[in-house]
Amino acid sequence: MDDALILPRSWDYQLRFCEPFKMQFRKKAITIKQSPQGSRVGATVWDICIAMCKFFEDDQKFPLEFFQKNRFIELGSGVGLLGIAFAAVGAEIFLTEQPKMLPLLQDNLKLNIKAFTYRSKVQEFWWGTDPSSFRPPIDVIIASDVVYEDDHIDELIQSLNDLSNEKTIVYIGYQEREMDAEGLFHQKIGQFFETVEKTECRTLDARFADFHGWILQMKKIVSNDQHQTVEDVA
Repeated sequence: MDDALILPRSWDYQLRFCEPFKMQFRKKAITIKQSPQGSRVGATVWDICIAMCKFFEDDQKFPLEFFQKNRFIELGSGVGLLGIAFAAVGAEIFLTEQPKMLPLLQDNLKLNIKAFTYRSKVQEFWWGTDPSSFRPPIDVIIASDVVYEDDHIDELIQSLNDLSNEKTIVYIGYQEREMDAEGLFHQKIGQFFETVEKTECRTLDARFADFHGWILQMKKIVSNDQHQTVEDVA
């Protein structure tokens, strides 16, 4: 990771949307194109995604076998930094987004993964819709900065539920913004998943000392009704 990288970063337009974002993940050079033409939400690298990359660089906690022996899906990939970092070390992973973000996401995957194979794939996915094309259950689900709009919390949780079983591990990173969506997410997610570990991002690196973000590791709560929906428990 770039020694000069300090979180939180500025909102300089050139930095956030016009210039490629570059960093190293486990000695692999990653370059991510951003876009001034894209959605403000989906066309830049978000700080929590950088923090999650740092989190997954821990060799003791996440040996190389973790990436190479599990099936992964990333929800809300955006420009793709986290999922592409996983793909760069050999992970079999689906990077998912809404249609308008797919071209940039696909370009970034091809830019970084020279041996473009079935092990890494970009695919359209709307939260709350049928996930059967991903052949669930997935071993590991990752997502960064997806908890920011309360209108989509139910769909997000439904997809987490549909893609998982009791063996699935879920990692979700979010930046504290004092938004209603964060409270709603915590209120509802506990009906389906238990938090196994909660990591404060500023403990990951001295350069993140002023960054207020968290990474949750969650496991599904075993239920007699495996087809329970968010609406069922609302």
